[in-house]
Amino acid sequence: MVVHSNAEEDTVHSWYDLIQNLTVPHLDVMQNEFQNKNDDKTLTKEEFFNTVNAIFANTEYSQASIALYEQIAKNGEPQITWSKFVEFFLQNLMPADHQTINFQVSSIIAIPQTKRETIIKIVRIETEKYFCYAMISKHGRVGLYDGNLNFLTTYQLIMTREDIHRKEEDRRRRNRWVTDAIFCADVLMFIATNTARSVVIYEASGLKHVPLYLVLSTPNIVQCFAYKSSICDENGQSTLFMGDDKGTVFSFTFLQPKAALLRKKHNDRINLFYWDELPDESDYVVVKRNGRLHQESVKWLVYFNDNETLISCSKDSNVSILIHYIGNKNKPYIFKIQKGCNCFALSRIRKILATGSENSVLRLWNPIITSKPIAILKGHQAPIMDVKILDKLNLLISCSADAMFKLWDLEKQKCIQSFSISFPSFKVFGKLIEWGIECIYPGPKRTSFNEIEIELFERSPLLITCCNHIAVIKIVNQSNEIQKIVESQVLPPPPLQNSVLIPKMWRTSDSPETINKEEQFEEAIDDKFLKEKIKELEFILKKDLFANDGSSKSDINFKIATLERKKVQMRENVARGAPYLALELPEVSDLYLTPNLPVPDKKKTKNIVEKIEKVLQDASYKDLVFSEPSSSRSPRSSRSSVIEFD
Repeated sequence: MVVHSNAEEDTVHSWYDLIQNLTVPHLDVMQNEFQNKNDDKTLTKEEFFNTVNAIFANTEYSQASIALYEQIAKNGEPQITWSKFVEFFLQNLMPADHQTINFQVSSIIAIPQTKRETIIKIVRIETEKYFCYAMISKHGRVGLYDGNLNFLTTYQLIMTREDIHRKEEDRRRRNRWVTDAIFCADVLMFIATNTARSVVIYEASGLKHVPLYLVLSTPNIVQCFAYKSSICDENGQSTLFMGDDKGTVFSFTFLQPKAALLRKKHNDRINLFYWDELPDESDYVVVKRNGRLHQESVKWLVYFNDNETLISCSKDSNVSILIHYIGNKNKPYIFKIQKGCNCFALSRIRKILATGSENSVLRLWNPIITSKPIAILKGHQAPIMDVKILDKLNLLISCSADAMFKLWDLEKQKCIQSFSISFPSFKVFGKLIEWGIECIYPGPKRTSFNEIEIELFERSPLLITCCNHIAVIKIVNQSNEIQKIVESQVLPPPPLQNSVLIPKMWRTSDSPETINKEEQFEEAIDDKFLKEKIKELEFILKKDLFANDGSSKSDINFKIATLERKKVQMRENVARGAPYLALELPEVSDLYLTPNLPVPDKKKTKNIVEKIEKVLQDASYKDLVFSEPSSSRSPRSSRSSVIEFD
């Protein structure tokens, strides 16, 4: 592969990018200009320049139009003809067999639960049966959405010890924010960290995430996570890698992740651990400091199971990319990049490492050759925010800070598609444009993915985040088979909880095996016996169990919500040291003396009876408080809980 010089690279990619973005309507307009401009049906460089700017209604391709004209008129001709332009256009247009994939902006949506905060990260909560997105805002609001971006539920992350006793709406603080989050599919745990130097672990088997552990006072601010699943370990252990703002990488090795990540001090509330206490939890976790790998903050961490390598990147120009072998099996590979590295993507199949930098340059490397890159891809005009590789199609996608999305052919090292995403935030004057940890995310998992292996970033639609908006990028694939699969049904979200309220026989199944078993079972039942049982249960058919009569107590969702509300009340009252306040006591009936009670005529006795009746009447109306005795002679109280008799 040839490495072009900077000037040559700029020129090649500018006019080549322009050709790939010319559509049929654009060509029609250009043809009219050629035919109507002059009698000889030609255009000068200035006329060609103005025509291109008029077609795109902006000056985005101004330099590209000049470069394209100079490529067509290499011999210095003052004018070019329409036929010469078309000939050059067809020679350099991307061949049809390479146009296997195309990206189109379907829509741009705002996420209301973020309350206009930047989306820091979208975490895929994905298992074999369930799928949903966890969208995390800057200050810790987590919103769960299904694969079609329908809202499911939301909650506020716990970041400090004080947040445990605060209501959710009181946990948000502007002086702290989330730095990263990850989902561990083998143990169904959701882990998040923040600038308050804490790590919180939630149980995420259902839609209701339950906080289990809170690790406080980490040595530095944790910036990023990577996870090694217990499925990939012969001892069944899992490892959580953490990179901090000082360039140091730590690892938590969980010894028995299937049982518990850490020791459970309490079963009814979150378990607190300080960083200095973790060495004493050696039965559950081993904490290891892997050293200061970078001189600046670690931006990204990625773990690869096949060769047990951990790759980290930083803005450190001396150690921009580090490929570190776990256990120091091999010598690490260190890549030096001017102004450091913002993002990277590694293809184990293609053996290509792609890096994006602050100076808007994409570089392609051989993962074991650190001296110089294979190629330098230029075309972006702003810092590269994210980059992903599509292994099977040999393509690269990238997004820069000016919301420019580009598709690259790795074999030809050329841009084959480019478009700008019109995020609403760019139209607000003075708006601070913020990007998350990553900005390109794959589409949802679908039911038919087991039939054919679909690459992660071939899932449609892709999601690209900027500030509090998400651009939905539809992937148009020319393969009818793949197109049909990527548009199949999305996997359902996790259940509200691991419910034991729904009997197994109520659950439906579309499996042919299940249907066949049911049919065999029905054939084995005696018809006469079945008719008798149906007749006995006819009263159920006559009763409308879901009647909307104003009472929703028969609704199982209402009962679940009521139970959840009672649990919250009980926790709050237990925290106050008064669990009895959450008890539901029966209503106290009116207290009164027996009617027509024979009373002596003595005046003193009558006074006693009248006082008793008055006290009982006051107690029925809850006007007196019997919590503590008080003297009727006290000037601070106008009432007394003590009955005095003359």
